[in-house]
Amino acid sequence: MAKETQTNPVIIKIPLEEEKNVANLVAYLVNKEGKVTESHALKTGEVRLETSAASLHDNKLYIAPELPKEAGNITVTESILQQMDGWQPSLRLPADGIFKLPYIPKFPYPLPFGWCNITGAVHKTFNVNGHPQVLNICNARVHICNITPIRILIPQIPVNILKDLRDRLVAVIKKPIPIPDPGPIRKSFTNALKKSIAPDNSFFELADVHEFVERLPVRPTLPENIQNSILSGSMEGFSKTIANNFNLFHPYLCWWPWFWPYFYKSTPIATVVTDCHGRFNHNMLYFKANHPNVYVWVEVLINGVWVTVYKPAISCHTYWNYACGTDINVSVTNPAVTPCFCDSPAIEANYVWVKSVNRGVAIRSIQQQETPGGHLDNAVGLTAYSNKGNISPFGGSFSLVLQFGDGLAGLGVTHYRWSSQMLKDAYLGNNVGSPEILGGSVAKAYSHWIQVAPGDWEHVPGSFPLGPYLDPAGKVMYKIPHTHASADTGLADAVWDGGIDTDTININTVGWTPGLYKFTIELLNSNGQVVPLNYNPFKVSRIAADGGPTGIDTIDADTVGAGYVKRNLITNYITGFNFVMRVDNNYCYAGIADALVDGNSTDTECGTGHYNDKFNDKVELMFQAGHPHNFATYDFNTYKGNSGALAVAASSGTSANANNALSVTAGDNGYDITQVTFAPAPLPPAVQNPVNRVANMDQYHKAIGVSDMLGTCTMAAFSENLNVYATHTNGIDRISQYDAHYIAAIAVAPKS
Repeated sequence: MAKETQTNPVIIKIPLEEEKNVANLVAYLVNKEGKVTESHALKTGEVRLETSAASLHDNKLYIAPELPKEAGNITVTESILQQMDGWQPSLRLPADGIFKLPYIPKFPYPLPFGWCNITGAVHKTFNVNGHPQVLNICNARVHICNITPIRILIPQIPVNILKDLRDRLVAVIKKPIPIPDPGPIRKSFTNALKKSIAPDNSFFELADVHEFVERLPVRPTLPENIQNSILSGSMEGFSKTIANNFNLFHPYLCWWPWFWPYFYKSTPIATVVTDCHGRFNHNMLYFKANHPNVYVWVEVLINGVWVTVYKPAISCHTYWNYACGTDINVSVTNPAVTPCFCDSPAIEANYVWVKSVNRGVAIRSIQQQETPGGHLDNAVGLTAYSNKGNISPFGGSFSLVLQFGDGLAGLGVTHYRWSSQMLKDAYLGNNVGSPEILGGSVAKAYSHWIQVAPGDWEHVPGSFPLGPYLDPAGKVMYKIPHTHASADTGLADAVWDGGIDTDTININTVGWTPGLYKFTIELLNSNGQVVPLNYNPFKVSRIAADGGPTGIDTIDADTVGAGYVKRNLITNYITGFNFVMRVDNNYCYAGIADALVDGNSTDTECGTGHYNDKFNDKVELMFQAGHPHNFATYDFNTYKGNSGALAVAASSGTSANANNALSVTAGDNGYDITQVTFAPAPLPPAVQNPVNRVANMDQYHKAIGVSDMLGTCTMAAFSENLNVYATHTNGIDRISQYDAHYIAAIAVAPKS
């Protein structure tokens, strides 16, 4: 339906003096359901709404920064705006329909945000061979939710609810705490608990009320200052106490679940399915002022019906300020849940799927062409890092994961061999080495299960060796496993623990010369001889750009233009598959040089710089951030007292230099960049001491007005915080051990 044109439209205007502050701000109109109905950029100076003045009272107005492009297609809701710390002005509409914003708060831009890898596993304890054993649950649906911070919810909680909670806390405080266990669970308590859950059962429904009651936590003694605040009688003070110390009250709210709908608001983030290892993961966008508080609940398909098997108390089972990347281990107890049996072939009989590095990074995602990409001069051999392009090299230890079809043996292909060869150095200068055969022990784990009685299983674990074996010439080779474990183990109903995927070789690159390497796999007969094939047996992962039928995971490796397939130059027969990877195990570096105030150093005993003229003198900040081969991102923040970070002094981005050149460009937020090498120097002054120093480090520099640093202060103390993050990956995780961090402090004061 077309929207009705308003004869007297609602117009929102910004103050003239605020025009420079709204370049990246957006006005959002939100309805009663929390959905954004309109959004308009404020950079034009005024906004004409489509919603009429008569309907405006049913909506809220928010002002917030526009989302950065890296955030992707995120649907903005009122919850998102609150997490962004959006500003909600008091919307009083004059008779002429022109609403003038009284002022514009300062927002950081781009809005500080991050990506949080939410990961974990679902398992269950079974009775195996008469003993308890924890086994994985696959194909379970894991619902991932984010719990809204209490500081956002507090203003919405009715006063009578807050008073009721305070009165209950007062009663507990006046008794010795921790109070004793309640003794036998009373039926009345259980019934009250059931009735206390949210009326629509949408979130606060419990999978097992009795189990919840039996697991009520001991209520720890509250700190004395918190007790005094609760007993003071001031509702305003109590509200602040709850908001500022909410983590202390979760055990109490476990006992009083009727408060949950007021103190915990859940926003669904994603629903994911566990793999054959029972694992799940989801990469979540979050705004750094509101770190994720993660809660999960689980469903399993039982007899064709999705059954909730895990949905515990939100107050005691939320991962507050969740440490991204750490496992959330879910243990289910429903007797109808069975363990994983994952052993279904996914590749055609006569083919090989060259799949991934360490079961995490697809081979297909590694750039093979020597063309510019990402922030480097040439991204060949690199894979993607977040949304910053191909800037990730490979390091540490990793495996190369493949799938083999069962028809290869009929063609005489029974074994394989991996080799590596250095092609270029870290700066992509030619440095061709000799091919080297890769060795080391490789085995494929399997499980054999026998159910001896209902709920009682016998588990026969094992490991089938793939090699190394030596061919008649003494070269290392490995056996190709069948798709079904029973064919190799001789045990009926045996299954591969990792499914049909095979870790075909384990590679430790620590100590390797950094550079571009070629990895090649050859298909062999039982004598270790290459079997030339008159068709291409190699497949790679299909991506969206390839198109093709839905549900087909692979594509012919010879059709994607990456040079994967190795051929005999005379017969044109296929003799192998090769691809390139950038290998790098260098550390990032980080350092903060002494700031200058009015041209003078702050390397004094007290770390204080003095100025003469607040409005004309400058504070010069300098820091070193990067990686020898530019595989890093960084963020630098300067905090004034307790007032937070100064936007004018902040800088963040990727390592500045081109990959194979010494040119430098301007840094983020007005920083200029030069290359420096700190030589040892006698004391005093103190030697500059960056972490993991290297030659020709990128040094960022900016001269900032003293008045911009101090604001309304005459003098102030500052903390300089630098984090440099390696973009290296081992195929599963970012290699954070290569990070570097530095902290420094200065003070700025007048000379007189």
